[in-house]
Amino acid sequence: MLPDNSKVWLNSGSELSFQSEFGRDKARLVKLNGEGYFEVAHDSAHPFVVKSGKLSTTVYGTSFNVRAYENERLSTVSVNSGRVGVVASAIKTAVFLLPKDKLTYDKKNDEITKATVNPDD
Repeated sequence: MLPDNSKVWLNSGSELSFQSEFGRDKARLVKLNGEGYFEVAHDSAHPFVVKSGKLSTTVYGTSFNVRAYENERLSTVSVNSGRVGVVASAIKTAVFLLPKDKLTYDKKNDEITKATVNPDD
């Protein structure tokens, strides 16, 4: 449970960090190394941002999964509910994802692909 009442489930070997003054600035910023499933508390004045390697995922209130292990070539973002915007450091334009959307980022080639998936998977 985060200070803003957002919930995070971390997978094995994952790390999540955030400032002690969480949510007082414009954005609620967390840094993820590994995999986490997020249920973000709605707060339109303070976007929730997950930095994971070269990806930055911004949400306002939704549930989604980010997988971004440092030692893996591919990073993924999957949306269960709501809408998120994902920006890769090499590709400055945001890609928006809705429920059932999955973004895969190839760190080696700086390539993004978007697909439809079953959220139960």
